[in-house]
Amino acid sequence: MAKKIQLFFALALVTVLCAVAQSNPNRMLVVQGGHYDGYLVERVDSIIFVQLDGDVSATPEFLQFNEEGAPVFAIGMSDDCYYYKLDCVPSNYLNYYNTSAAWAMVFKNNDNVYYDDFTEGVLSGVDLSPNSEYILVTMAYDKYGIACEAKWASFTTPAPDVQGTPDVAYNIDSLTGTDITVTFTPNSDVSAYYCCQFDAGSLEEQFNMFGAWMGFSNTAEMVKSWGYSETAESTKTWNGLAPGRDYEIYVAMEDLSGVLLPEMICIAFTTPLGGGDGAAEVTIEIGDFSEIEGYPVQRIIFTPNDQTAIYRAMVIEASAYESEEWGEEGVLAYLQSDNNPNFPPGFTDPNWDLSGTDDSNWNVEYGKAYKAFAIGKNGNAEWGSLAEAEFTTPDAPASAPGRAPKALPERAKATQVINAGESMSARLKGVRPAKPALIER
Repeated sequence: MAKKIQLFFALALVTVLCAVAQSNPNRMLVVQGGHYDGYLVERVDSIIFVQLDGDVSATPEFLQFNEEGAPVFAIGMSDDCYYYKLDCVPSNYLNYYNTSAAWAMVFKNNDNVYYDDFTEGVLSGVDLSPNSEYILVTMAYDKYGIACEAKWASFTTPAPDVQGTPDVAYNIDSLTGTDITVTFTPNSDVSAYYCCQFDAGSLEEQFNMFGAWMGFSNTAEMVKSWGYSETAESTKTWNGLAPGRDYEIYVAMEDLSGVLLPEMICIAFTTPLGGGDGAAEVTIEIGDFSEIEGYPVQRIIFTPNDQTAIYRAMVIEASAYESEEWGEEGVLAYLQSDNNPNFPPGFTDPNWDLSGTDDSNWNVEYGKAYKAFAIGKNGNAEWGSLAEAEFTTPDAPASAPGRAPKALPERAKATQVINAGESMSARLKGVRPAKPALIER
């Protein structure tokens, strides 16, 4: 009984404390670099502004690699630098963190704290990939423990020692407007190889976008992670390509000891455009209006003629088409863009260039007028005429569920529902290199 009574009083105390804490709605937020620290106003004793005129920094300088292959640095603290923290990361981190404010957030939970200069500090405790560019970053703190200035020094690790002469021969077995089939044959010095397809010229762009997130130190590591993995002769097919586009397949290799070579094989190719010399024409047929999982959709069939190599299609609300933003000029600019304008940089819409009949359901709303458009390009890459069709969806039935249709961004209403880069986002692991340590010689 005594235990029950104690528990009752404990619960009562917690309830009272919660009630008191929630009685004052005032909060103070200190925002820095898009992040904030929050405080209950009644718990803030005072706010003090202090002026500290001196420079607060710790400047790193790469000196050399020692006999064991470890990088050696000098680090000099300014007079008003009380201590500093450091980390070593691939240089592609600078694509996201290139200001002192950004690095202050990165170092918030870093515990590599140093209070002294280094004349010859040997970097240890981090696994560095060969032939890769890194930065040693320092974040300096003043006597109040405030993160002030970040500085970094870049260095490139030496190329690895490779056993033998690893190589992978390849043969393009077939190439159409939408797919390619390649046979790969490694020589006896290859223990494993990896092949991955990219839009032409996008390898570095993809690396700069995802390398820091996924812990890649160089492009070969990215190809190894994303590509097909094989140890013997193999035949691979890539589908879903667009006619008349430039692509590249990169092949990364490992020698017999498992060393990943920094140099890769690049297979550049262009898918044939197809079509003919005549005018590219597309017909539009408005099909049935229906519901899918309670949401209204309109079936639309786009059919190109035999002179059409590729074509583009869109559906837009009639009221939007009549606005200054769109009109026929805006529709043509949209459809004749190299990639879907709604897609973020670095992502290609796999359904942007259509070939053959496209029979799809489009997201619409009840009781609205729409316009469907399509324009094709022939085998000489010449645009045809703009095809147009109009339709109006019926009013919502009285028995329809009282919920709004799926929300799309305003401009995205002109396209089919797509999940741009969903599979890529699922791969992002946030892998970070191990924290390093400096040991003075």
